[in-house]
Amino acid sequence: MTVVGGILIAFSLDAWWDDRAETRWEVTQLHALHDEFSRNLAEFEAIQLSHERQARHVFGMLAEVADAEPGTPMNFPDSVLSDLVGWRTTDVSSGTLDALLGSGRLTAMRNPELRGLLAEWPAELHDGLEDEELARDFLVYAMAPRLAGEGVMFRAYTAHLGRSDLPEALELNHDITVTASVALADLLAERLRHLHYNAGSSVRLQELIGRILEVLEQELTTR
Repeated sequence: MTVVGGILIAFSLDAWWDDRAETRWEVTQLHALHDEFSRNLAEFEAIQLSHERQARHVFGMLAEVADAEPGTPMNFPDSVLSDLVGWRTTDVSSGTLDALLGSGRLTAMRNPELRGLLAEWPAELHDGLEDEELARDFLVYAMAPRLAGEGVMFRAYTAHLGRSDLPEALELNHDITVTASVALADLLAERLRHLHYNAGSSVRLQELIGRILEVLEQELTTR
């Protein structure tokens, strides 16, 4: 009986130690995921502000071009033209989650809702980045050649590079002349459509990140 009792105690101690080690591992992952998704939330919030500014500029330009007679020369600040040719590539942090998914260890996370949200993230992110890629392709293969035909592509892109990190209030605007046309109005409308898609994707991803962070914080307060 003494030997059996000793064996049972040893098994209990091993199980207790394994459980503690698993808990420490999970807490480490929870903290890492919280840091990762907090950075992602800040990134998408900044992207959202960029999309909103670009949409304001494009909408304003579209309204003026659509009302003008075709062939009318029109002057626009270079800060407005810069938003026709510029985009911001999303920089997503995903090292911790990628490691969990790649190793199959996501199933070791104890909260089923958290497992579900984290498993959902890659597909949602892929859809958002696909919208971003479509918008970028439109700029490269449609908008840029149109502005190049106007002879203003270089100035617009230079304005984008030179002002992308400045607050809007500090931008020093210089006028760039373009010619009103139905084709330009159509391109502006398409650019606005892409911006709306991008903004919608950004909002959905922010909502998902917000829920993931909420569950992570609930888990961390109980450990």
